[in-house]
Amino acid sequence: EARESRGRMLREKGEGAGAVEPRNGAENGAAAVVVEEEHELTRKRPRDDEDGERDGAAAEDASGRGAEPRASEGGAAAAHDRARLDAQARAKRETVEIAQLEAGGALHAAPPPECAPSRELEALFVLPAVLKRQLVDDWEFVTKERKLVQLPRDVTVQALLRLWLSSKAKARGGVVDQACKDVAEGLELYFDAALGNMLLYRFERAQYNRLVLLTTQRGDVFQASKVYGAEHFLRLLTKMPVILSKLNVDSADITTIADNCADLAKFIQFNGKLFFPR
Repeated sequence: EARESRGRMLREKGEGAGAVEPRNGAENGAAAVVVEEEHELTRKRPRDDEDGERDGAAAEDASGRGAEPRASEGGAAAAHDRARLDAQARAKRETVEIAQLEAGGALHAAPPPECAPSRELEALFVLPAVLKRQLVDDWEFVTKERKLVQLPRDVTVQALLRLWLSSKAKARGGVVDQACKDVAEGLELYFDAALGNMLLYRFERAQYNRLVLLTTQRGDVFQASKVYGAEHFLRLLTKMPVILSKLNVDSADITTIADNCADLAKFIQFNGKLFFPR
């Protein structure tokens, strides 16, 4: 009975073990799959991390490479903006200069405030509209078309002033007012002194320097009024307010000068074909 009892117990244990085996095997298999998946995840995770690091590094490199072109593009854009602003500034300066010419004002930069003439003085020296147009045409001829007048002129400033005095003498029975003579002499002196300092455009400077050099090499003194003509003399007339504002001239003399300059301007306008042949 003891042996049967032990055998029965063994059989029950064996049947129990046999019944449990499949369940334990399935669980073990599932567990093995889970373990394998965990191992797989564990194996993948470092690679994923490494891939992530590589992707991050690649992204940084890409962003770095992308930043350089953007930086260069930004520099190019800034240069383009600067060029555009410079072009606008040049156009504005040219527009202002044309406006000054048309208004009979300064040919170059305006004088400093302390040297600027008064409005009353400027109002005394206003050119006729035809001569204002001639000034603008002359400005375009030199600065836009890059051309120069041929020198010496057929009718120089000195000759122009003598023709004006002759016309005054004819109108007054052969007698010329001393004030006219004084104004003509003063304008000639002003022109000789002012031409190289304030009456030339930049493009005309080399021509002027060559003339001065050739004259001094011959042992002579360069006198602009014997070389230049009405084109440059008109520029002097527009600068008279600036010149007189720097001199100690009383109001009566300024009025005399202004009246004679106005008469001289009308004379130049009336004989425009003679003085402006081109």
